[in-house]
Amino acid sequence: MEVLMNFAFAWAAVILAVILAVVYITRKLAAGNTNLANKFRLINKSLRKHHKLLGILLILVGLVHGLLSWEKVLSFNIGTISWVVSILLGLNFMLRRFLSKYRGWMYYHRALTLVFIATIILHVVDVGGIQAPYVLQSYLDNGGGETVVLAKDSVNKIASNFEGVTFKDGVYEGEATGFRA
Repeated sequence: MEVLMNFAFAWAAVILAVILAVVYITRKLAAGNTNLANKFRLINKSLRKHHKLLGILLILVGLVHGLLSWEKVLSFNIGTISWVVSILLGLNFMLRRFLSKYRGWMYYHRALTLVFIATIILHVVDVGGIQAPYVLQSYLDNGGGETVVLAKDSVNKIASNFEGVTFKDGVYEGEATGFRA
């Protein structure tokens, strides 16, 4: 169940990040006086109204995702870097009056947003891509029991370490760093 919760929080963080990024996109699409631009203006206004709350929620969801993952929250990995960048985005907003003296706080906010989006994409790629279908299928196949699920690429990387090796029948023991180990 913990693996399933980890993926649920991971996807919640990605969805929140997309919603938060859409604020800028809808603002650009709201330019003009067309009927469609007016609709984008309404969407943008609604999203801006909840932008701060969604940002706080993103930081909290990212923290829970980190706590449930197999990496320590404060270790050097792309997920942690992404989470730290989300905190920097929040700090950027809180320090907007101070930062407005230096090129405007929005300049830094947009730059951090681009860094954040890049780190989220890199994090998803680093963990083996979109693994939700594998996790859900494994969970259902095992009647809700915990299993280790790896994307096909990850399995192929592991298997490539054993190419040309012949094993005799028997019992083998191993050790690995895994889920919260």
